[in-house]
Amino acid sequence: MSDSEQQDIIPSAQPVAPPTLPGAIAAPRRPSNWPAVIGTIAIVFGCLGCLQGVLGALSPLMTAFLAPFMVEEQAEIMQQSAVWNVTSSVVGLMIAVLLFVGGIRITRKRRRAVSLLKGWAIAKILFTLIATIVGYQSAQLQMEAVQNDPNVAFLGAGFFKMFGVVGMILGLLWMCALPVFVLVWFSRRKIKSETESWA
Repeated sequence: MSDSEQQDIIPSAQPVAPPTLPGAIAAPRRPSNWPAVIGTIAIVFGCLGCLQGVLGALSPLMTAFLAPFMVEEQAEIMQQSAVWNVTSSVVGLMIAVLLFVGGIRITRKRRRAVSLLKGWAIAKILFTLIATIVGYQSAQLQMEAVQNDPNVAFLGAGFFKMFGVVGMILGLLWMCALPVFVLVWFSRRKIKSETESWA
């Protein structure tokens, strides 16, 4: 077979020029790590809240133990507030369970976790406001009951009142910090679009 016949049988390779303007190569999307961080924080604070609720529900036992060492009027006030202490502790325990469950679900990237944590945040803020007001009033009654005690009488009622107000404000800010953060965080457009894609 001649060279010309072989050239007719074997097709000639056509050179292919590389693209002059290659498109941008899409980088693989990295998974978000914020659900694990927020979920862990929620689980930790949920456990602490559950512990606080259980101890608060048992507070009447502590009150009965400390009653002999208190001023009589102060002991009576604490006994009268025992019902509120138990009730608020049980409510706080349920709210803490909600946070704990929401924390577990957010680490697993479940869409339902967003509603749970938002509901927890609203309930926590309302509960904190009510508990702070009632706690402040109870504390003021106890402060007035011990004003005649020689160890604290020199400080005066004004000091107690000012100290109670400052403590109430600081406690309110501390207790509402995480709920407010949760509400703001899940209101972000980027976070909303991401959580809507979860199962």
